[in-house]
Amino acid sequence: MKHHPGTRFWALLLLMTAACGVATAGPPLALIGGGRVDFTPGSWSDGIGRWIVGHANGGRILVLTTLPLVDELPRWLRHLGAAEADLLEIPNRYRADAPELYRAIATAEGLVLPDGQAWRMIQAWRGTRTESAIRDHLESGRVLAGFGTGAMVMGGVIPDRRHGVLTATEALRLPGTPRLTFTDDFLQALPGTLVEPAFLRDGRLPALLLELAARRQAAPGLTLAGIGIDERTALVIDPDGTATVLGEGAVAVLATTASTALRLDPRLPPVITDVQAALLTAGFVLDPASQQIVAAPPTAVPAYADVPAGPWTARDIDGSSEEAAAAGEVQVTQHTHESLALQLGLLHQLAGRREIPWTVIMPNAFAAPELAENRVGGLFWALARKPGLVGILLDQGGKAEITPTGVLFPLPLTGQPATLVVDSRQAILRDFPSWTSWPDSVGPRQSVALVGLRLHLLASRWGFALPSGAVLPDR
Repeated sequence: MKHHPGTRFWALLLLMTAACGVATAGPPLALIGGGRVDFTPGSWSDGIGRWIVGHANGGRILVLTTLPLVDELPRWLRHLGAAEADLLEIPNRYRADAPELYRAIATAEGLVLPDGQAWRMIQAWRGTRTESAIRDHLESGRVLAGFGTGAMVMGGVIPDRRHGVLTATEALRLPGTPRLTFTDDFLQALPGTLVEPAFLRDGRLPALLLELAARRQAAPGLTLAGIGIDERTALVIDPDGTATVLGEGAVAVLATTASTALRLDPRLPPVITDVQAALLTAGFVLDPASQQIVAAPPTAVPAYADVPAGPWTARDIDGSSEEAAAAGEVQVTQHTHESLALQLGLLHQLAGRREIPWTVIMPNAFAAPELAENRVGGLFWALARKPGLVGILLDQGGKAEITPTGVLFPLPLTGQPATLVVDSRQAILRDFPSWTSWPDSVGPRQSVALVGLRLHLLASRWGFALPSGAVLPDR
């Protein structure tokens, strides 16, 4: 397979043994971002399900759950060729420690963890025969798949949500939030990773950034990759460590760098700089042996970025005003009328007023949770259409000033959110998949691949120089 130059870093993030940087043989794993499975041939879930059933050798698959569920997942797996597929409800520690459960799990060819409540699963199963059986299942090289929070608990570090879900608006304002909690002694299916499902749909980018930063601050020597997986999308990992993206959306891979600076003062909004990121869509394949992207969709092309140039106009940007979006180089539109606009192919792009050249500005970024996919995904879509632009995500209540020399400074306001800057000038590869998500779609889903992004979460007294891409520390 042809290697793609300059992409060594991105494959390295997904290596199973991050500490030594060399992948070893392991069990086949499928991490699915969520979404209701579709029985239609050729649907988003068809290839993912066939991958799971194939790695289970068509044998018996158990769906393990802490909650009563309908039998949709077992029916889907049988529909795709599994000889048997059954639900196994394990609601508490008493049941999880039953010897007969260990035997049932031990004889299954495949296991599936459905979406649900991560902390409930951890509380009920950790340290029991059920967890031992799952770990032994993995040790024997058999397939494990997780949907939604089921994928999340497969990571080496789990944002366990024991006190509730860390929202985007909270992550942008409160680095000391009590909802920032972790579990790192459960299952360990994919060490060295932290997984956030329903990544764009649920607006999980700020939470993933804060989670990576908090773990880096607590354990500076820890090598940790953040993996965000869209709904109706999967990252599947073969026994040789080769990782492939399947489905309709994108898989985001994030990692802090040697130049990352952190300010996680509980009294102030967070500052997290120089986080490298890539968005990968169906057809991207990562190979651990060469530590490179070894295959990409035939439609993927190099992202040749132009050099930003002024002049810049001194002005403020109001994160609560939709009108602020028109001040950039381009403006994303048609993203507020339909919560599934990105999936339906409804997003449009217009020329901006160029008061702040080479930017895409998205105000009210997380103010309406149901629109987060359109706003954040729409910004990525605009960056992929014109690499070299700088995306500026401002949540409601946030403000920033632009100086005449093109420096962005978030303004110090009570309760202000941090400003998220997405710099695409180092992007090297991009792709626009052609998935049609729904019968009433007007065009392809507008998820994109974009390799080579740099993210900065900035707050008062920290700046970003639009001409050079430099972060200006605490002024």
